Amino acid sequence: MEGTVTDAAETTDPNTTLGQGPLTRSSIYARFHGAEGKYFGRYSPAVLEDWGDWLSAHASSEQPVWAYFNNDIDGAAIADALALRTVVQ
Repeated sequence: MEGTVTDAAETTDPNTTLGQGPLTRSSIYARFHGAEGKYFGRYSPAVLEDWGDWLSAHASSEQPVWAYFNNDIDGAAIADALALRTVVQ
């Protein structure tokens, strides 16, 4: 299966990374490495809301969407994943 892959650690704005036009892949995979550096730091609610809105928009266009948060020593990945889930539900 082909998919669009992005490293969400590189930007806080999904439109900067992926553009605002339609994607040409059959699925979307976003990986979050940490807001303050690789494998470190929580994402702000505003950043997660922006990503959640972007992911939801593509999920509603019938594209499978996955978001992964890398684990870190403080467990921020779990809290961030739960926070993103509330945005996209």
